[in-house]
Amino acid sequence: MFRRLDMKYGRAEKLIDHILNELKRLKKVQEGDNMKFISLVETVEKCWLDLKRMNLEAEMNTATMVSQIEKLLPPIQKREWALRKQKTESKSIPLSFKEFLNFLLEEKSALEYMESDLREYGTAKGKINTFDANESENDENNNGVAVDPLQVQLQENQQVMKQVVEGLAQVAQAMSNKPTNRYNSDKNTGTNRNTEGSLSVGITNQIIMK
Repeated sequence: MFRRLDMKYGRAEKLIDHILNELKRLKKVQEGDNMKFISLVETVEKCWLDLKRMNLEAEMNTATMVSQIEKLLPPIQKREWALRKQKTESKSIPLSFKEFLNFLLEEKSALEYMESDLREYGTAKGKINTFDANESENDENNNGVAVDPLQVQLQENQQVMKQVVEGLAQVAQAMSNKPTNRYNSDKNTGTNRNTEGSLSVGITNQIIMK
């Protein structure tokens, strides 16, 4: 911090040399390394702002500086920047370092948004997996084996159907037994009456014969 203050209020050449050396130490960003790209853009922006505070931004506003940083970009960002340059150069309008920095900041914001979505998706997916694992564990603890929810539902439906069929069978049997019992009762009554009549006739005949 004190070195920065010394450079800020000291000679401008010291600040310029320090910032240029800081930019030269930057490494090429590999494709897919989003966090490294974000760090690169933050360093470039910080150097630009430091020079701008001292009204020295012209030191970075050169084609050489743009080309130097451009070589550090991953393939996708390098291609996007090349397409933007072609559109601008076709209008004979040179690109400034500020425009290049704006492009880098746009790409940085897009990658930060993507990284945020990935983290949220990973967190939500982890919660779902944990819930499924807990449900599976509860089923195993209750029954000793893993239970398929569809199989449980099917078994419950079969039990309900079985109860309905048994109930209908009982109703049908009750309806069929009523006339049969009445008929058997009447038949038994008639048989008893015939038997009593036969006994009466037999006794009468015995009395007459005597």
